[in-house]
Amino acid sequence: MKKRCRLSILLVLVLIVFSLSIFADEIDEITSDTNTNSAYDVSLSLIDLTSNMPIQNVTLKYMVNGISSSTFIDETGLLRFSLPEGDYNLVVEAYKSSKQYTTYYGTFDLKLIDVVDSDSLIVTKTVYMYPVGLLRGFVKDSLDNIIPNAELKFECIAKVITQYPKKTDKFGFFKVENMPTSSCKVIASYEEAIGMTEVEIVNGELSEVTINLDKALLKNTGYNMYQFLALLLGALIVFLVIKYLNKRSMNKHSKPINLKSKKAVDKPKPSSEIITVSGTILKTLNNKEKTVVEFLLANGNKTSQAKIRHATGIPRTSLSRVLQSLENKKIINIEKHGKMVNINLTDFFLGKK
Repeated sequence: MKKRCRLSILLVLVLIVFSLSIFADEIDEITSDTNTNSAYDVSLSLIDLTSNMPIQNVTLKYMVNGISSSTFIDETGLLRFSLPEGDYNLVVEAYKSSKQYTTYYGTFDLKLIDVVDSDSLIVTKTVYMYPVGLLRGFVKDSLDNIIPNAELKFECIAKVITQYPKKTDKFGFFKVENMPTSSCKVIASYEEAIGMTEVEIVNGELSEVTINLDKALLKNTGYNMYQFLALLLGALIVFLVIKYLNKRSMNKHSKPINLKSKKAVDKPKPSSEIITVSGTILKTLNNKEKTVVEFLLANGNKTSQAKIRHATGIPRTSLSRVLQSLENKKIINIEKHGKMVNINLTDFFLGKK
């Protein structure tokens, strides 16, 4: 009986010791997990890459592994936050109150693994950011048509790795955000046409450019625009001469008109006289005005402003001044119907009055 009691007591003691051992292991695991998941106090000193001066008094937007936050950086130039142990990618953008666009930009990797002593959870790091601006622009041909999918190349003094666009979009447009401040050459090409412009990227400001290619990207017909206009003008003259000769031939076979009759109708001015009047006025015009008038003559004395601009290659602003000058000289009439602007030669120029 005594032996059974002793065995029971011994068994109970063994169970108690075993339970205490398991409980102690669980406490150690909880403590270990708590230490492992402790947050690091990160302090980043933000420095201007070009001047090596602290970046102060700016609004900061930063992204840690895709999660965005924002804060204000005071005179200390320090960005402070807490993170658990791990690998991180940070993207930082700074904005000055006096600027409309991003003024500083930087991206870097941060590892919070074995970077501090076991007794400390404070991490300090210097981060260099470069001053940036915004660039956007269009690519057009020599006739002011936008060029989609034009190839782009950027040559900048600043040796900072930047993701530049390789082509324009379907609207002939391109944009470069967070572009390092420096002087840059932007080169655009499409098929055999090429164009280049220089631009100065200013800190925190927008720079806009238009790159004009050295050719009009129209289908090759074997004739240039001036040859085409000359052919049209020649055909018009031949047509008027034939019409005049036919009219004379018809007059010979018609009944004679009684010149003494008061009811006799005046004859219209012959085509040769119209050509003489028009030719005299053409001699007083400059090259652009003459080009516009000749195009109107070749297209039945009337057309639209858009067709004149695309056919002659005269820029929009210059064409507006040319048309206004011709209207003042009573050579053309300008009629506006909504967005459509129609142009026609006046009766005065055509010798009808």
